[in-house]
Amino acid sequence: IPNVILPLFGGNIVDRCGAPACLALFAFFTVLGSSFLSVGVAAKSWYIMYIGRFVFGLGGESLCVAQSTILSEWFEGKEVAFAMGVGLAVSRS
Repeated sequence: IPNVILPLFGGNIVDRCGAPACLALFAFFTVLGSSFLSVGVAAKSWYIMYIGRFVFGLGGESLCVAQSTILSEWFEGKEVAFAMGVGLAVSRS
């Protein structure tokens, strides 16, 4: 359910603030969430792990929205589909 709702808010933020700034912000949330998760695992704290996953989720799906926006601005025509395919392949691996 969060992956359905959060991209809507992320898209709204991207429209207001611009894709490059939002890409950096969402990437920061993703890295911060991963860091919290790692610290939580090392400390064996479920609470810190949950916070890490929550923060990671705030950035993860919205990061895809910002990435798609930048790709659609940089590429034209048939190149857009291939560029988005490469972007998805890299981000899912």
